[in-house]
Amino acid sequence: MRIRTLLSLLPLAALAQHDAPEQPAPLHLFRAKGATALTESSAEAPREIGSRFLAASAAGELKLSAGAVAGAELVKQYKSAHNGVTHLVYRQRFQQADVVNGEWTVNIDREGRVINAGGGLFEAPSAGVVLPSAFSVTRAAKAAADAVNRELGARFRTDVLRAESRMDSAAHASTVQHLAASGFGADLEGRQVWFGVGRDVVPAWEFYVLDQDGIHTFNVIVDAVTRRILEKQSLTFE
Repeated sequence: MRIRTLLSLLPLAALAQHDAPEQPAPLHLFRAKGATALTESSAEAPREIGSRFLAASAAGELKLSAGAVAGAELVKQYKSAHNGVTHLVYRQRFQQADVVNGEWTVNIDREGRVINAGGGLFEAPSAGVVLPSAFSVTRAAKAAADAVNRELGARFRTDVLRAESRMDSAAHASTVQHLAASGFGADLEGRQVWFGVGRDVVPAWEFYVLDQDGIHTFNVIVDAVTRRILEKQSLTFE
């Protein structure tokens, strides 16, 4: 499962050198001035309230199709003990693969009112757009290696060592490719994902790369077609 709680983000300059695409700013919905909440109170279960509000937000502020909503799955629900607010977290998933930056949160108070919501969601893949072929992983890994360590990346050669099925907390199985990465602190791990750019998703590879110092770990998203670096983030405390 992709861990989106990141410990340290790279400076923007580190992304700019790889010409990463500009990402849309997350949308946040708050109650209007003078209002107490975004919706009226309800006795329904939070799951029902959240699903209805998600569909309404997609058709309204997000301007997304029903297909985009169909790909949004409730992956986490919890309640804050001090104020009774229930938090619902939705993640998008298409063709059995995650949209790594497609997430939407709805917060519901103890009266069953949506008090705020926000995040970013994307349209479902167009007809004919599919996940990357497993054979494209080595070239994408080369791009990820170069983004983390240009010197090692210049002479980077890799072979797929093995593939394993790994379950995430939502009971989804992802096929994780393990690739030999000479000179780096560990073998590379990669999996097929989607990444939202603008309003749409593109097929991509997500890699975890441990640099040669054995300390600095990076999460790198590579466009499966162009091998452009879509996102690069540090997972290491500085």
